[in-house]
Amino acid sequence: MYPVYALFRYFPEEVPGRILLTLLLLSAGIVTAVILYKKGRIAKGERNLFVLLWVYTLCVLFITVIGRFIHEDFRAQPIPLSSYRSYLMTSNIRELWGIILNVLMFVPLSFLTAQLLREHRPVRFALLCSILLTLTIEALQYVTRTGTFEVDDLIHNTLGALIGIGIWLLFRRLKRRKE
Repeated sequence: MYPVYALFRYFPEEVPGRILLTLLLLSAGIVTAVILYKKGRIAKGERNLFVLLWVYTLCVLFITVIGRFIHEDFRAQPIPLSSYRSYLMTSNIRELWGIILNVLMFVPLSFLTAQLLREHRPVRFALLCSILLTLTIEALQYVTRTGTFEVDDLIHNTLGALIGIGIWLLFRRLKRRKE
């Protein structure tokens, strides 16, 4: 737990260092796509889709973990649906937007994952990847002190993943009808 927190302490609230970290991760993804393409493991169109998925995932990580400020206290909200209760009690529009954005953030992610893995159980893998990324984000937010570990985020992101998969299934069905 300490080494991850220490890594973020090297750039406390320093955006340039965090942008550099994001660019390094982005470069790693692009290099991986090129290597997989050269070895014949992915087709040209899939390479572009892989890079797009990698860029989107990095954007999600930047918004949820890397680009945030460090808090001095550890925070967790283990009670499911607490954000709904909070919104209903306060009518704070920021709470509602937080819920909506958490759902919407994972729609493109699961859609792109399903499209990339369309030959290999896309629904199962897209949902699994989305859940694993959500757990990773929540754990990183807690460990690096850049956010709150919330059960609601797990629920909202999974809901967004299911919506993205549903859109992908509809897209696939429409495409098959054209053919």
